[in-house]
Amino acid sequence: MRHQPFVIGQRERDAWRAQLSNGEEIEAKVIINAAGPWVKHVLNERLHQPSSDLVRLVRGSHVLLPKLYDGDHAFILQNDDRRVVFMIPYGDFHTLVGTTDVPQHESESAKPTFAEVDYLCRAVNRYLAKPITPHDVVWRYAGVRPLYDDGKGDPSAVTRDYTLRVDDDAGATPVLSIFGGKITTYRHLAETVLERLRPYFPELKGPWTHDAALPGSDIPIASAALAMVLAVYMPPHAPSPGQMARSMMSTSSRDIKPRAHAPTASKASMMVTSFSVPSVNLATPGMIEPL
Repeated sequence: MRHQPFVIGQRERDAWRAQLSNGEEIEAKVIINAAGPWVKHVLNERLHQPSSDLVRLVRGSHVLLPKLYDGDHAFILQNDDRRVVFMIPYGDFHTLVGTTDVPQHESESAKPTFAEVDYLCRAVNRYLAKPITPHDVVWRYAGVRPLYDDGKGDPSAVTRDYTLRVDDDAGATPVLSIFGGKITTYRHLAETVLERLRPYFPELKGPWTHDAALPGSDIPIASAALAMVLAVYMPPHAPSPGQMARSMMSTSSRDIKPRAHAPTASKASMMVTSFSVPSVNLATPGMIEPL
């Protein structure tokens, strides 16, 4: 498999001819355009295929704070703007808070703004007994979501689902472009892509990844090496290496047993969802105590 930047491509008879950045030219029966934020640019400018589909770039910013609460559970907090914000334990000494939904322009670098940091702090302060400020932030970062532009004004309302577009020449030499999508659904997306290409390649095999372990995860539970690594890196009073391995490395979801977690409040004017793979808590604003 080549890992070389793509420069330009054009159809020639029954194949695509693509030029790579090192000057090499290759031929292909199909091109899958999975360029993320640049999917439309590649389709229109590099492959010369007209398309009215648009990409909407939305920035999601996160902040890292000194540990805000005890325990290994996460919280999903209902904010007053009808969005949710999460707090997740990050290592032993920090808490990760996110995320925002802010329009991102191609010419801008993806960096959290002060307004976003302030927004996240205010969102979690509605639930913390001891407020935080932007000055408490240890680190901040942002990612860009390349969403399919469905015309909705609110960035939070734009669909997170993917849209596939196939362009061909008289039923041959297709280019399939992926608009939107998330890394968490990449397996299902990949199978859907191949299914859309099946008319061009009837010999393709059917889906096979449903019961297949992720690469690198099919590790024997009884492995002495795995037990040693888990023993070194697990915190005190954590589950045994075998229990941890069974929950982390299981190749089937039916092997994961839910943990009981009693609600901490019977009534809540604002609901907080707390989970610990998986468990649910309800809480009210101001009830999450500091360490």
